[in-house]
Amino acid sequence: MKKYLANSFWVLSEKIIRLTVVFCLFSYVSQKLTVYEFGVFSLAQTIASLMIGVVAFGFDNVLIKEFSASNRVNEVLSTSLIFRMMLSIFTVLIFSIVILLTDYNNTYKAVFIISSFSVFFQAQTIYYSYYQAISKSEVITKTSIVALIISSIIKLTILYLNLGVVYYTLSFCLDYLFSFLLIFLVSRKGGLNVNFKFFNIKKLTSLVKQSFPILVSTLIVMIYTRIDQFMLAKMIGMDEVAKFNVAIRISDAYMFIPLAIAASFFPMVANNSSPSNIKKYFYVTHLFTSISGALVILLTPFIVNAFFGVRYQESISVIYIIVIANIISSLGSVSSNILIIRDVSYLRIYRAIYGLVINVVLNVILIPKYGMIGAAYASLFSQVVAAWISNIFSVKTRDCFYYQTLALVTFGIPVIKEIFITMRKTTKKRHK
Repeated sequence: MKKYLANSFWVLSEKIIRLTVVFCLFSYVSQKLTVYEFGVFSLAQTIASLMIGVVAFGFDNVLIKEFSASNRVNEVLSTSLIFRMMLSIFTVLIFSIVILLTDYNNTYKAVFIISSFSVFFQAQTIYYSYYQAISKSEVITKTSIVALIISSIIKLTILYLNLGVVYYTLSFCLDYLFSFLLIFLVSRKGGLNVNFKFFNIKKLTSLVKQSFPILVSTLIVMIYTRIDQFMLAKMIGMDEVAKFNVAIRISDAYMFIPLAIAASFFPMVANNSSPSNIKKYFYVTHLFTSISGALVILLTPFIVNAFFGVRYQESISVIYIIVIANIISSLGSVSSNILIIRDVSYLRIYRAIYGLVINVVLNVILIPKYGMIGAAYASLFSQVVAAWISNIFSVKTRDCFYYQTLALVTFGIPVIKEIFITMRKTTKKRHK
């Protein structure tokens, strides 16, 4: 428990620092652009995140499991990284051709294409999987903070010179670029080598076989949690997309906490998937999600007014709804990791399909009448079904439904006692 708590601390430290800096810069960009331009910028970022989901191929959590069990680390690293870079080149090329054939003006075409470049450098998450597997996330934290400082200086310069939406978009890709370069150099110095001679087609086949159900379900989830932006753009307009994206940015701001906790404690459950550990896994993730979600709800009016201004006041109500949806979603992420351990990841596809169908149907019904509020409620109901209720439909996930329900009812509070005992034991050892 001590090791996983320490690892969580490093992961959370990096996320908090990055979130604070990126959020401030993001809000500054929203004030520099018109609401319409910010809508285009936001939509481009959303599309880039979908592309990242494609090229990630569902590898990340599977790799944590692989790195934890394998002695041939360079083989796993090289195989996954080379495959991902090749897939990135293909994906960005196809996307760029499609964008060039659209009727957007050249400025907006550049925004979409430049946003897609971040796909290449998100390969850094493969290294993150390795350091999470060996519970050494301090390496990730240190390299990410250095990269963030460098990219932030460049961003501030671009913002100060008021160079426009294209350069703002370029500056947001620099985070990924510098993070990738630093983690690559540090890892290489530490003995991790990426080389074509380590590429193993059998290992790739194994990784693809394990991760393909995750890829399919992840893409479906990403579509049904982001399709509302495309539907808002089509049905109402880019201004509504901009306001809805601000709501998502704020309500998603705390989601790094459950994701970091889930990733840090994943090796614990992967090494020992006893009912006690699984219940503890749900409790600890939900505890931190609930606390951080409540904090976001309390601070939302101040955050919107201070960082985005009166133009985005309508986002406040949407934020409250999405925060609740995200709390349910975080429990779904934990159960998804349990499915990986049990080698039944294909069940995620069914859950994701439930969510997609419910989300699209509700968006069609609610958006024309209620706008982005309707889109937010559609997201909430789809998450309740896909991330929680659907687990009761299969014998293999029924215990997850039970533990999720316990976590929701207790807010994960029972795990506080164990965390306190662990910290007290650590303190006593230090004093001896």
